[in-house]
Amino acid sequence: MKKTTIKNPNGIGSIEPRGKKGIYVARWMVDGKTFKRSTGTADKSEALRLLKEWTAPFLLKTDVETVQALAAQARVKANLSKSVPLAGIYEAWKNRHKGQAWAKGTEERYSQIVRQLVEWMTANHPKVKDLAGVTPEIAAEYLSAKVTPNHSPRYANDVVTALRNAWDIVQGTGDGIVNPWDGKTKRDDDSAEKQPFTPDELKTIIEKAPSEEWRTLIMLAAYTGQRVGDCCNFKWTVIDFDNNVFKPFKQMKTGNVIRNLALHSDLRAQLEKTPKAERVGFIVPHFEERYRVNSSEISGGFSNYLQRIGLHKTEKRPGEKRVRSLTSFHSLRHTFISNAIAAGMTLDQVSLISGHLSRKNAERYSHANAEINAAVVMAQPALTGAGATATTNKMTQLERLVAGWSTDEIKAAIKALRKKIG
Repeated sequence: MKKTTIKNPNGIGSIEPRGKKGIYVARWMVDGKTFKRSTGTADKSEALRLLKEWTAPFLLKTDVETVQALAAQARVKANLSKSVPLAGIYEAWKNRHKGQAWAKGTEERYSQIVRQLVEWMTANHPKVKDLAGVTPEIAAEYLSAKVTPNHSPRYANDVVTALRNAWDIVQGTGDGIVNPWDGKTKRDDDSAEKQPFTPDELKTIIEKAPSEEWRTLIMLAAYTGQRVGDCCNFKWTVIDFDNNVFKPFKQMKTGNVIRNLALHSDLRAQLEKTPKAERVGFIVPHFEERYRVNSSEISGGFSNYLQRIGLHKTEKRPGEKRVRSLTSFHSLRHTFISNAIAAGMTLDQVSLISGHLSRKNAERYSHANAEINAAVVMAQPALTGAGATATTNKMTQLERLVAGWSTDEIKAAIKALRKKIG
C-alpha cells in the first residue's frame, strides 16, 4: 500500500499502512526531528484524525502554547488510565492490542501474569483500584516478592515485559505518563543455552523417532536450523526439489526472510517418502495443528521422547533449587548452527541461515565441541541410510545444476575448476 499524505494545508505529517493488517503508522517532523507513532487502527479516517490530534500542539504560534497543549494531552491519557480498574487490565490490554492475535499459549501466559499481579495487589495494596495507583515503588515491591532468584531468567523477563507492555497499551505513552514497570532490570537470559547433540545422538534421535511425522519434524529442524514454529508451518510449496533448495520463506518469530537454504540429502530422502500426489498443504499437518493450539505440547512431547531414549540432559547449579534442562527441541537448532560453524562458516553466514537478528545472538550458538568439530566435514553430517551415498547425491545435485548449460559453458566451468585446484 502507498504512503498517504495529509491533504490539510494547515496540517503536518503523513500516515502509512504497515503489516498484513494495514495498521497505520503516523509520521511528522518538527524542527528537523522526526516523530513516529502507531495509530493502532487500519481505518484511514481514524488514523488521520489521530495524526491531526497529535500534531495540533505543534501548529500553535508560541512554544508556551505548544507545551501547554502537550501537557493537556498527557493529562487526558492519565485520567483515562485511572478509569481502568486493575481487575479489568487484562481484558483492556487484550482488546486494545492491535497486532497479531496471541497464540493460545501466549494468551494463557499473559493472563496468568496479570492475574497474579491483581491477586497480590488485592492482598497487599487493597486501596489501589486502578492503573494509575500502581507506582514504580509498588512495581519494584511486587517484583521483589513474586519473582525470586529461583525463577528462570526467561520467566522473570516475561513478567517485566508483559506488564510494561500492558501498561503502555492501556494507558498510552508520552510526556507526563508514568509506566511503573519502566527501568526494571532484566536478567541475563541463559535459558536458551541448550547443548547441541553429537552426530551419534542425532542419529539415534532420528532413527528411533516415535512416528514418520515425528521423524520428518525432527529432520526439518536438524537440517534447516529453524525454530519449531517454522518447522511445523512449512508447506510443500516451499520445497524446490528441482533445484534442491527451500524457496524464500519468512520466519514466524523475527519476520526475517530466509533465502537459498539448501535441501540436505538426508532431509530430501525423508521428504520424498511422501508420494507426490500427497504433497499438499503442510509438510507435518498434525504438528501444525498442535502448534496452533498449544505450541508447548510439541516441545514437551520431544523432551519426553528424549527421556525415553536416555538423551534428556539436565543440570542443577549450586544454590539453585530448580533443575535446568540442557536439551530440548531447540537443541536441534543449536546442533545445526554449531555444525555449520565447525564446518568453517562465518558467523555472518550462519546469521543469514538461522535468521538471528544480530551477530551477538549467533555467537551464543558457537559451541566449542571437539566431537562435533571432528565429525562435521564441510556441511551437516549425513546420518541416515539415505545420506550414506553423499557423493552420489552431490553428483546428482551437480547434474541438476548444469542441466540447462551448453557444452561450451560446461567446458569453461571445468577449465575454471581445474585452474582453481591447480
